[in-house]
Amino acid sequence: MATLKYRIDRVRVIGSAAFSEASKEELRVLLALIELSGEVESAEELASAAVTSPARCKSALAFWEESGVISADDGQPTITEEFEERLVRGEIDEVPAVRVAESIRDEGLANMIDDVGNIMGQPCLSNTDVKSLTALYTQYSLAPDYISMLAAHLKARGCLTVKRLCDEAIRLCGKGCDSYEALEAYISLVEKTSAAEWEFRRLLGIYNRTLSPSEHRFFKRWSEEFGYSVGIVSLAYDIAVLNTRTGRGDLRYMDSILTSWYEAGCKTVSECQAHIESERARKSAESAARGKKGGKTTPETPRYGNFDINEAFADAVARSFSEDNNDDEGGDQ
Repeated sequence: MATLKYRIDRVRVIGSAAFSEASKEELRVLLALIELSGEVESAEELASAAVTSPARCKSALAFWEESGVISADDGQPTITEEFEERLVRGEIDEVPAVRVAESIRDEGLANMIDDVGNIMGQPCLSNTDVKSLTALYTQYSLAPDYISMLAAHLKARGCLTVKRLCDEAIRLCGKGCDSYEALEAYISLVEKTSAAEWEFRRLLGIYNRTLSPSEHRFFKRWSEEFGYSVGIVSLAYDIAVLNTRTGRGDLRYMDSILTSWYEAGCKTVSECQAHIESERARKSAESAARGKKGGKTTPETPRYGNFDINEAFADAVARSFSEDNNDDEGGDQ
């Protein structure tokens, strides 16, 4: 198998915005690649050094190459279907400068290029950047308003470059998000999810680190699938803290609680609290019923007609004790 060689851009390693989005696996792959000076025998060897699977290793290589942190001498890393959603990539055809100049005569395209340049703080874009933006309009048939809105969105996230803009536009097109309305809905969902994610981070005390894949999956499930507010998640957190040995919120335990509320149709904090009380009452009743059915009971004192055997035994002991005392007194005289 041919040796894989990568050039690592030290400047981008330090200043890349990709670090805020990278997963633990992607960071481990990058560190392993730096440790190996960018040269490995195979993706499997790099995966072993990064303590991850070959598929995730290849995905991480594609992620860092897309971010501009590394570049492969032997071509683009293979993208597996497992990570297609994150790594769908397209290509922009090389267009002659004459054709680009003709396209820019379109007022809408010209205004879009100006808008993107202003959003980036670079009123004069390079010829390469202009060609790329023109291709989004001519090759992918994306409306100028679409491109400008996506640029503003990436700027707000602190990761706007023309290359990133084109990659993200192509990725979204591949997922069917190719209209202004679809993009608007997508951005709204991203912003809502980001706000919810921050609230969940703050609740659980997760700061200054990238979320693990399971944390991200749980947060996305609670906010998007369940539609739960931080108030409801906070209630589940309190229950988890009280019922775990470590006294900390266990995410799997919290997820089981939130799932039970969702399946019960609870949508507000008050409905969740009512469900908790209902379940508590139900379990208490079941426990009482089990105790009554299988618990020990004091056997009823046997009686024969109106004759109580225990009373008879007590009277007999009393009489015997009285007679013994009388005998002792008589003997002393």
